[in-house]
Amino acid sequence: MLKRDLVSWNMIISVYAQNGLARMALEFVVQMHEEGAWRPDSITIVSILPAVVNIGSLRTGKAVHGNVVSWNLIIAGYVEGGNPEEAMEIFSVDFG
Repeated sequence: MLKRDLVSWNMIISVYAQNGLARMALEFVVQMHEEGAWRPDSITIVSILPAVVNIGSLRTGKAVHGNVVSWNLIIAGYVEGGNPEEAMEIFSVDFG
């Protein structure tokens, strides 16, 4: 990328995530973090969650969990990651 601002980072992350290239999307989030110029915002998080669900990484999902506003995706990630009990626990604590 020639001009790296938060919008361009989010756009490329979203494009990779939406086109089945989950690992590439996650690599760009890591690269953005390592370069230290930009911190992920809510758009970054919402863009990356489908990629996390796609690769089935419960650990990555938990790492993202603290920054997310989209509870439906979190719960779906836990269920699809093979941890439906924890999904129900999160739902009960946050919405019960």
